[in-house]
Amino acid sequence: MRGAARSGHGGISAPGVIRAGVEQPVFSPYAARLAAMEANDGAAVAAGQSLVTLEAPGQTEEREKARVMSSAYARAARGAMGLEERPAAQQVLAEQQASRWDTERRARDAELLRLRLVAAHGGTLRDVDPLLQSGTWVAPSQLMAMVVDGRRWRVEALVPEHDRQRLVAGSRAVILVKGRTRKLEGQVRAIDNSPVRRLPHLLLAQDHGGPIALNPTAQKKDLRPAEAWFRVTVEGEDDAPVDGVREVRAHFEGTRESLARRWIHAATSVLIEQSGF
Repeated sequence: MRGAARSGHGGISAPGVIRAGVEQPVFSPYAARLAAMEANDGAAVAAGQSLVTLEAPGQTEEREKARVMSSAYARAARGAMGLEERPAAQQVLAEQQASRWDTERRARDAELLRLRLVAAHGGTLRDVDPLLQSGTWVAPSQLMAMVVDGRRWRVEALVPEHDRQRLVAGSRAVILVKGRTRKLEGQVRAIDNSPVRRLPHLLLAQDHGGPIALNPTAQKKDLRPAEAWFRVTVEGEDDAPVDGVREVRAHFEGTRESLARRWIHAATSVLIEQSGF
Protein backbone atom coordinates (compact mmCIF):
# COMPACT_ATOMS: atom_id res chain seq x y z
CA MET A 1 0.00 0.00 0.00
CA ARG A 2 1.28 3.42 -0.96
CA GLY A 3 -0.35 4.88 2.14
CA ALA A 4 2.70 3.76 4.07
CA ALA A 5 4.58 6.77 2.67
CA ARG A 6 2.70 10.09 2.67
CA SER A 7 3.44 13.27 0.73
CA GLY A 8 2.09 16.65 1.72
CA HIS A 9 2.66 20.06 0.14
CA GLY A 10 6.32 19.45 -0.66
CA GLY A 11 6.80 17.28 2.43
CA ILE A 12 7.48 13.53 2.41
CA SER A 13 6.79 11.16 5.30
CA ALA A 14 8.36 7.70 5.08
CA PRO A 15 8.60 4.55 7.25
CA GLY A 16 11.98 3.31 8.36
CA VAL A 17 14.16 1.91 11.12
CA ILE A 18 16.89 3.48 13.21
CA ARG A 19 19.97 1.78 14.59
CA ALA A 20 23.35 2.74 15.98
CA GLY A 21 25.40 4.44 13.28
CA VAL A 22 28.62 2.71 14.32
CA GLU A 23 28.59 -1.04 14.96
CA GLN A 24 31.50 -3.43 15.36
CA PRO A 25 30.64 -7.14 15.40
CA VAL A 26 33.11 -9.17 17.49
CA PHE A 27 34.20 -12.43 15.84
CA SER A 28 37.12 -14.79 16.31
CA PRO A 29 39.51 -14.66 13.32
CA TYR A 30 39.57 -18.46 13.26
CA ALA A 31 38.53 -21.38 15.46
CA ALA A 32 39.93 -20.66 18.92
CA ARG A 33 39.31 -21.17 22.64
CA LEU A 34 38.01 -18.42 24.90
CA ALA A 35 40.53 -17.43 27.53
CA ALA A 36 38.70 -14.44 28.99
CA MET A 37 35.99 -11.86 28.34
CA GLU A 38 37.69 -8.58 29.21
CA ALA A 39 34.50 -6.46 29.39
CA ASN A 40 30.95 -7.10 30.58
CA ASP A 41 27.73 -6.74 28.64
CA GLY A 42 26.63 -3.10 28.77
CA ALA A 43 30.07 -1.77 29.72
CA ALA A 44 31.45 1.40 28.13
CA VAL A 45 34.62 0.68 26.18
CA ALA A 46 37.29 2.93 24.70
CA ALA A 47 38.96 2.64 21.31
CA GLY A 48 41.79 0.09 21.54
CA GLN A 49 40.45 -1.50 24.73
CA SER A 50 40.74 -5.28 24.94
CA LEU A 51 37.38 -7.03 24.67
CA VAL A 52 38.17 -10.73 24.34
CA THR A 53 41.29 -12.84 24.76
CA LEU A 54 41.38 -16.11 22.84
CA GLU A 55 43.91 -18.89 22.65
CA ALA A 56 44.83 -21.44 20.01
CA PRO A 57 46.94 -24.31 21.42
CA GLY A 58 47.85 -25.54 17.94
CA GLN A 59 49.20 -22.15 16.89
CA THR A 60 51.14 -21.83 20.14
CA GLU A 61 52.74 -25.25 19.67
CA GLU A 62 53.70 -24.49 16.07
CA ARG A 63 55.21 -21.15 17.11
CA GLU A 64 57.30 -22.85 19.80
CA LYS A 65 58.46 -25.49 17.32
CA ALA A 66 59.49 -22.78 14.86
CA ARG A 67 61.36 -20.88 17.58
CA VAL A 68 63.30 -23.98 18.65
CA MET A 69 64.19 -24.94 15.06
CA SER A 70 65.28 -21.41 14.18
CA SER A 71 67.55 -21.25 17.24
CA ALA A 72 69.02 -24.68 16.50
CA TYR A 73 69.88 -23.81 12.89
CA ALA A 74 71.30 -20.44 13.96
CA ARG A 75 73.67 -22.26 16.35
CA ALA A 76 74.57 -24.72 13.60
CA ALA A 77 75.40 -21.84 11.25
CA ARG A 78 77.69 -20.26 13.81
CA GLY A 79 79.55 -23.55 14.32
CA ALA A 80 79.72 -24.54 10.66
CA MET A 81 83.06 -22.84 9.98
CA GLY A 82 84.70 -25.24 12.37
CA LEU A 83 83.68 -28.23 10.27
CA GLU A 84 86.29 -30.01 8.14
CA GLU A 85 84.00 -30.76 5.18
CA ARG A 86 82.49 -27.88 3.14
CA PRO A 87 82.11 -25.48 6.06
CA ALA A 88 80.96 -22.53 3.92
CA ALA A 89 78.21 -24.55 2.22
CA GLN A 90 77.09 -26.00 5.55
CA GLN A 91 76.92 -22.49 6.99
CA VAL A 92 74.79 -21.17 4.09
CA LEU A 93 72.40 -24.11 4.35
CA ALA A 94 72.00 -23.68 8.12
CA GLU A 95 71.41 -19.92 7.75
CA GLN A 96 68.73 -20.56 5.13
CA GLN A 97 66.95 -23.00 7.42
CA ALA A 98 67.25 -20.61 10.38
CA SER A 99 65.69 -17.83 8.29
CA ARG A 100 62.87 -20.10 7.08
CA TRP A 101 61.95 -21.18 10.60
CA ASP A 102 62.21 -17.62 11.92
CA THR A 103 59.78 -16.50 9.20
CA GLU A 104 57.44 -19.27 10.32
CA ARG A 105 57.76 -18.11 13.95
CA ARG A 106 56.89 -14.52 13.02
CA ALA A 107 53.87 -15.70 11.05
CA ARG A 108 52.63 -17.71 14.05
CA ASP A 109 53.21 -14.70 16.31
CA ALA A 110 51.08 -12.58 13.99
CA GLU A 111 48.27 -15.14 14.06
CA LEU A 112 48.35 -15.28 17.85
CA LEU A 113 48.21 -11.49 18.09
CA ARG A 114 44.92 -11.62 16.18
CA LEU A 115 43.42 -13.50 19.13
CA ARG A 116 43.39 -10.34 21.22
CA LEU A 117 40.18 -8.64 20.08
CA VAL A 118 39.98 -4.91 20.74
CA ALA A 119 37.41 -2.15 20.25
CA ALA A 120 37.94 -0.33 16.98
CA HIS A 121 36.10 2.69 18.40
CA GLY A 122 34.56 3.86 21.64
CA GLY A 123 31.05 2.75 22.52
CA THR A 124 29.10 0.20 24.53
CA LEU A 125 29.59 -3.56 24.52
CA ARG A 126 26.24 -5.24 23.83
CA ASP A 127 24.71 -8.60 22.94
CA VAL A 128 27.45 -10.65 24.61
CA ASP A 129 26.75 -14.32 23.94
CA PRO A 130 25.56 -15.69 27.33
CA LEU A 131 26.89 -19.17 26.50
CA LEU A 132 30.48 -17.99 26.33
CA GLN A 133 32.58 -19.32 29.19
CA SER A 134 36.31 -19.61 29.74
CA GLY A 135 37.51 -22.66 27.80
CA THR A 136 34.64 -22.55 25.27
CA TRP A 137 35.64 -23.07 21.65
CA VAL A 138 34.27 -20.47 19.24
CA ALA A 139 33.97 -20.62 15.47
CA PRO A 140 34.83 -17.66 13.21
CA SER A 141 31.16 -17.43 12.22
CA GLN A 142 29.99 -17.10 15.84
CA LEU A 143 29.03 -13.56 16.89
CA MET A 144 30.40 -13.06 20.38
CA ALA A 145 29.32 -9.46 21.00
CA MET A 146 28.78 -6.05 19.42
CA VAL A 147 30.38 -2.69 20.11
CA VAL A 148 27.90 0.08 19.31
CA ASP A 149 28.13 3.84 19.43
CA GLY A 150 24.49 4.85 19.70
CA ARG A 151 25.25 8.56 19.87
CA ARG A 152 25.75 8.39 16.13
CA TRP A 153 22.70 6.92 14.44
CA ARG A 154 21.61 5.78 11.00
CA VAL A 155 18.10 5.56 9.58
CA GLU A 156 17.04 3.47 6.61
CA ALA A 157 13.79 4.97 5.32
CA LEU A 158 11.79 3.68 2.36
CA VAL A 159 10.07 5.85 -0.22
CA PRO A 160 8.21 5.09 -3.48
CA GLU A 161 9.68 6.10 -6.84
CA HIS A 162 7.84 9.42 -7.19
CA ASP A 163 9.13 10.56 -3.77
CA ARG A 164 12.67 9.36 -4.47
CA GLN A 165 12.82 11.71 -7.46
CA ARG A 166 12.03 14.63 -5.14
CA LEU A 167 14.80 13.98 -2.62
CA VAL A 168 18.32 15.41 -2.67
CA ALA A 169 21.39 14.06 -0.88
CA GLY A 170 22.54 16.48 1.83
CA SER A 171 19.06 17.72 2.62
CA ARG A 172 17.64 17.88 6.14
CA ALA A 173 15.49 15.14 7.68
CA VAL A 174 13.45 15.00 10.86
CA ILE A 175 13.09 11.59 12.54
CA LEU A 176 10.32 10.54 14.91
CA VAL A 177 11.21 7.36 16.82
CA LYS A 178 8.25 5.17 17.73
CA GLY A 179 7.64 5.40 21.47
CA ARG A 180 9.62 8.61 21.88
CA THR A 181 8.48 12.24 21.80
CA ARG A 182 11.85 13.86 21.12
CA LYS A 183 12.63 14.55 17.45
CA LEU A 184 15.99 13.79 15.88
CA GLU A 185 17.51 15.84 13.10
CA GLY A 186 19.82 14.36 10.51
CA GLN A 187 21.03 14.63 6.95
CA VAL A 188 20.25 12.54 3.88
CA ARG A 189 23.49 10.70 3.05
CA ALA A 190 22.40 8.41 0.22
CA ILE A 191 19.43 7.70 -2.03
CA ASP A 192 19.32 4.31 -3.74
CA ASN A 193 18.69 4.16 -7.48
CA SER A 194 17.31 0.62 -7.37
CA PRO A 195 14.39 -0.69 -5.29
CA VAL A 196 15.21 -2.83 -2.28
CA ARG A 197 14.81 -6.59 -2.65
CA ARG A 198 14.50 -7.04 1.10
CA LEU A 199 13.15 -4.79 3.85
CA PRO A 200 15.85 -3.37 6.15
CA HIS A 201 14.15 -5.00 9.15
CA LEU A 202 11.11 -7.17 9.89
CA LEU A 203 9.69 -4.31 12.01
CA LEU A 204 8.58 -2.70 8.72
CA ALA A 205 6.62 -5.74 7.51
CA GLN A 206 2.84 -5.73 7.95
CA ASP A 207 3.06 -9.33 9.20
CA HIS A 208 5.05 -8.00 12.17
CA GLY A 209 2.95 -4.90 12.79
CA GLY A 210 4.77 -2.65 10.32
CA PRO A 211 3.35 -0.52 7.48
CA ILE A 212 4.71 -2.31 4.38
CA ALA A 213 3.01 -5.25 2.67
CA LEU A 214 5.14 -8.24 1.68
CA ASN A 215 5.11 -9.86 -1.74
CA PRO A 216 2.63 -12.78 -1.45
CA THR A 217 4.57 -14.84 -4.02
CA ALA A 218 7.81 -14.79 -1.97
CA GLN A 219 8.58 -16.57 1.28
CA LYS A 220 7.86 -14.44 4.32
CA LYS A 221 11.41 -14.84 5.62
CA ASP A 222 12.69 -13.09 2.48
CA LEU A 223 10.97 -9.85 3.58
CA ARG A 224 10.45 -8.92 -0.05
CA PRO A 225 8.10 -5.94 -0.39
CA ALA A 226 5.01 -6.16 -2.60
CA GLU A 227 5.80 -2.86 -4.32
CA ALA A 228 8.88 -0.89 -5.32
CA TRP A 229 10.48 0.92 -2.38
CA PHE A 230 13.74 2.87 -2.47
CA ARG A 231 16.14 3.19 0.47
CA VAL A 232 17.05 6.63 1.78
CA THR A 233 19.90 6.67 4.31
CA VAL A 234 19.89 9.39 6.95
CA GLU A 235 22.64 9.93 9.53
CA GLY A 236 22.95 12.13 12.59
CA GLU A 237 24.17 12.44 16.18
CA ASP A 238 22.42 12.86 19.51
CA ASP A 239 23.38 12.86 23.18
CA ALA A 240 20.78 10.17 23.96
CA PRO A 241 22.16 6.92 22.52
CA VAL A 242 20.09 4.66 20.29
CA ASP A 243 19.45 1.38 22.11
CA GLY A 244 18.71 -1.25 19.50
CA VAL A 245 16.65 -1.19 16.30
CA ARG A 246 13.43 0.86 16.42
CA GLU A 247 10.73 1.79 13.96
CA VAL A 248 10.67 5.44 12.87
CA ARG A 249 8.86 7.89 10.66
CA ALA A 250 11.20 10.08 8.59
CA HIS A 251 10.10 13.49 7.33
CA PHE A 252 11.77 15.19 4.37
CA GLU A 253 11.21 18.44 2.51
CA GLY A 254 10.97 17.28 -1.10
CA THR A 255 10.83 19.35 -4.27
CA ARG A 256 7.37 19.99 -5.69
CA GLU A 257 6.02 17.73 -8.44
CA SER A 258 3.07 17.91 -10.82
CA LEU A 259 0.23 15.40 -10.49
CA ALA A 260 0.83 14.10 -14.03
CA ARG A 261 4.51 13.43 -13.30
CA ARG A 262 3.53 11.58 -10.10
CA TRP A 263 1.26 9.25 -12.08
CA ILE A 264 4.09 8.53 -14.54
CA HIS A 265 6.49 7.62 -11.72
CA ALA A 266 3.86 5.42 -10.05
CA ALA A 267 3.29 3.48 -13.29
CA THR A 268 7.06 3.12 -13.78
CA SER A 269 7.48 1.70 -10.26
CA VAL A 270 4.80 -0.93 -10.89
CA LEU A 271 6.52 -1.98 -14.13
CA ILE A 272 9.89 -2.22 -12.34
CA GLU A 273 8.47 -4.44 -9.57
CA GLN A 274 6.52 -6.69 -11.96
CA SER A 275 9.53 -7.15 -14.24
CA GLY A 276 11.66 -8.31 -11.28
CA PHE A 277 14.44 -5.73 -11.77
